[in-house]
Amino acid sequence: MKSQVTYRVHVTHEDGQWLADVPQLEGAHTYARSLAALDRYIREVIVLAADLPDDAMDSLDLDYTYNVADPLIADAVRAHHERAELHDRE
Repeated sequence: MKSQVTYRVHVTHEDGQWLADVPQLEGAHTYARSLAALDRYIREVIVLAADLPDDAMDSLDLDYTYNVADPLIADAVRAHHERAELHDRE
């Protein structure tokens, strides 16, 4: 059985936009105004860049790294992750 690849996603926040880059895949980057939208968009980008089937989008294994200097944004990112983890546990 083929093991699933974990895609590293580097996220920054500039001028009110979240920016995401996947260093493993050339040209795999996008931006969005919210973290929820960024997650959807980066999944679409990975599926296209890695030439994966569309139905792979929801099952992608993503490892997010956030590079944000603003403490309030860092707190919001942590809260977002905690909510996602609780949702996954349900």
